[in-house]
Amino acid sequence: MQFPHRSFFGKIWPAALLGLAALQFVGTAAAQQPATREIRVVNKCRLPINLLIEHADGYRNWHPHAWYRIDALASTGLKNKNGDLLRQSDGLSLYYYAESVNGRYFWQGTDSSTTWNNTTYRLRKAATYVSEQRLTFELTCD
Repeated sequence: MQFPHRSFFGKIWPAALLGLAALQFVGTAAAQQPATREIRVVNKCRLPINLLIEHADGYRNWHPHAWYRIDALASTGLKNKNGDLLRQSDGLSLYYYAESVNGRYFWQGTDSSTTWNNTTYRLRKAATYVSEQRLTFELTCD
C-alpha cells in the first residue's frame, strides 16, 4: 500500500492559511471604510423648500445632489437618481443650500461651495445629529 507524498493535513493546512490571510485582508479593507448613515432632512418651515446638498459617502468622495423638494413640516430621506437612499460618511461634514419655493427664505453660507448646472452655490455646514441611526438635519424659517 502506498501513501501519498503529503498527508491530508499537509494538503489542507496551506489552503487554510491562505484562506485566513484572505479573511484578514478583507477585514482590514472593510475596517478602513468609514461607517455611513442615511441622510434625513426635517423641514420645520411652514413653506416647502428646494434643497441642494453636497455629501461624502467615502474618503474624499464628495458630490452634490439637487434638487429635492421637501414639503412644509415634513421629513424625508434623500435618494439618488437610481432611487437609493443617500448615505453620509461618519465624521465628515454635510453641506447644503436651500430656498423656500416662494423665494422668501434662503439657507446659504461660506463653509463650502459647489457647482450645479453651471451655477455656483455657497453652502452652509449642516448641524447634524443622529436619530434612529440616520444622520439628520433640520431647516427652520425662524
